[in-house]
Amino acid sequence: GGGIPLRSPLNGTVIEVRTTRGAPVLEGQVLLHVADLKRVWLEAAIPESDLAHMATPSGASFQLDGGAQTRTLD
Repeated sequence: GGGIPLRSPLNGTVIEVRTTRGAPVLEGQVLLHVADLKRVWLEAAIPESDLAHMATPSGASFQLDGGAQTRTLD
């Protein structure tokens, strides 16, 4: 108990927490990052030597750092 509620000016999901419970914070310090995950960009670095093995994309699977769930794109 005794916490201060935080409200975000946008709807979304907390994707990063930059503080811990009970830690002092400074004015203007970023505490949380909130993102709208309805639409995201995925950038991939593919070595040029692998490009010959690539076809027209028909889907992709990826896993976010720290996530146990694999996502699939159609």
